[in-house]
Amino acid sequence: MNRYVILLAGFTMMLGLGIITSWSVFVRPLMTEFGWSATDVTLVFTVYYATFALTMPFAGHLQDRFGPRKVAVTGGLLVGSGFILASLIDTIPSPLWLYATYGLITGSGCGLAYSVSSPVAVKWFPEKQEFAVGIVVMGFGMSALIFAPLERYLIDHVGISGALLYIGFLLLLLTVVPSFILRNPDSPDSPGSPDSPDNTVQTLTDGESETDTEMGPREVIKTKQFYILWMNFCLMISIGFIVLSHIAAYAELRGISPYLAALTSSIFGVSNAFGRPGIYLLSRKFGIERTMLLVFASQAVFMFLIPYSGNAALFVLIAFAGIMYGANLSLFPALVAEYFGKTNLGANYGLVFTAVAAAALLGPLSGSIIFDVIGGYDRAFLLAAVMAGIALFLEFFLRKPPVAPN
Repeated sequence: MNRYVILLAGFTMMLGLGIITSWSVFVRPLMTEFGWSATDVTLVFTVYYATFALTMPFAGHLQDRFGPRKVAVTGGLLVGSGFILASLIDTIPSPLWLYATYGLITGSGCGLAYSVSSPVAVKWFPEKQEFAVGIVVMGFGMSALIFAPLERYLIDHVGISGALLYIGFLLLLLTVVPSFILRNPDSPDSPGSPDSPDNTVQTLTDGESETDTEMGPREVIKTKQFYILWMNFCLMISIGFIVLSHIAAYAELRGISPYLAALTSSIFGVSNAFGRPGIYLLSRKFGIERTMLLVFASQAVFMFLIPYSGNAALFVLIAFAGIMYGANLSLFPALVAEYFGKTNLGANYGLVFTAVAAAALLGPLSGSIIFDVIGGYDRAFLLAAVMAGIALFLEFFLRKPPVAPN
């Protein structure tokens, strides 16, 4: 099979899985129609991402054992079914229903399907790891560009329940159909196989060749590299969640019209998608670790400048912050593959991805607490700058493990 077809299938599936990036479109309508608090509604976002992240290690084991197709199909069915069940919100008008359907069912389905995309891309493109992962996960970021206006239109014309129902069926189409295409390379001699002679892995960092070590999850958790990667991933994703969950409200507080304020979420999503090819080129030239240093430092600067920017500059800063956020979703799985090998990449990256569960609590809730206590979001973005600074500091201690620990 042409490996670019695999890449396209992964990208299409990710368009559906990224539905959560436009969650803020539902926030105001849910609060208005059902009288729920902002915390009630925001917790749907937290439950979704926490479930998504905690499913990843389990999903990674399944993917490594049974192959990507079965896991991805199951995940796609859960993603669409969660939305369809959530459409019963008029009959069961409780936030607990959304926590169970949108949060738990759709979140777990996303974890299953997401665990497939990056490992499959890396295995088919071992000589272009960052490029392949970047293209696939670009679909996740681009999802807001499609679903945010669609959700707004459907809510206005068929209501919240109807919007959830129609989008549920669309998600089944976007996630399940491409899942049947996904598979690993057939054999070491197949084009695109990690061991194929025409796909010898090129230098990724500092002129060093990729490690020959192949570690399983039990070996990975014994390394200091895992804990640094986990902490840095948590911090950098928390920054993205602060922006995703609060930027529209923050923009309105600054006097920006509601429609333009909503545009900030779309800008963040689109920029984090389209900026990944550029990040790939940087990582090929300077290495993954050095590119991470640049990403962390840049994100610290952008977050620090947001409270002091004018309204026009805010949109520019959000665009650059989105690029830095998306860079993490490309660089981290590629670095996990380089440090610990590709044999158990699904399970190993799943372990690192559990940091997203912590980020789902740290990011959105820290912004909400700061707003409730102080009455504004400025310090939430300054906190985000501090998070990026901590990640930058920890990155200086990260080195590739020479051999698997005994």
